[in-house]
Amino acid sequence: MADPTGLTIQTATSAGAELTLTSADTVNGNRWLNSGNEILVIYNAGESSATVTATTALQMDGDLDIEDRVWTVGAGEYHFATLPRTDIYNDASGYAVVTAGGAAAADIAFAVVKK
Repeated sequence: MADPTGLTIQTATSAGAELTLTSADTVNGNRWLNSGNEILVIYNAGESSATVTATTALQMDGDLDIEDRVWTVGAGEYHFATLPRTDIYNDASGYAVVTAGGAAAADIAFAVVKK
């Protein structure tokens, strides 16, 4: 599998900024360098619900996997999430990885915003 498609971290300012969404890479997933302070914006432009999965990398006691975080995003819905525990959600290179799935996976778009 190729590397997940990168998501550019956008900065929110007091002057405001236009939110730029990036289509989900339904084959390789998407990723960003996660400091734990970013907000993940998920938009489903489709007419069916889809799932978005944040991969977890941490094991407890050396052999007990922590389950991935899964969100169900309904048709036309926006969801917002944060992945503050970098020890849980980041891979060895410091990236958080999310993958869209389900009938409307191709209709999912992401943005990552920081203050």
